Amino acid sequence: MRAVIALGESLEMPITAEGVETPEQRAFLAELNCEEIQGYLVGRPSPVVSFESPFSRQRMLAAG
Repeated sequence: MRAVIALGESLEMPITAEGVETPEQRAFLAELNCEEIQGYLVGRPSPVVSFESPFSRQRMLAAG
């Protein structure tokens, strides 16, 4: 992680740490100045049924 974060900083690119699940992992990343995280700690995935497919609207328009 240190190397990846250092590389991002040297290239002036944000680094997003994925799979962050515990406060300890978040604290470790904060110590390394990794400001972008994702994972179960900050948000659970939504069920697929909660998203409308962009193609369903096209099918409805074509059929109608």
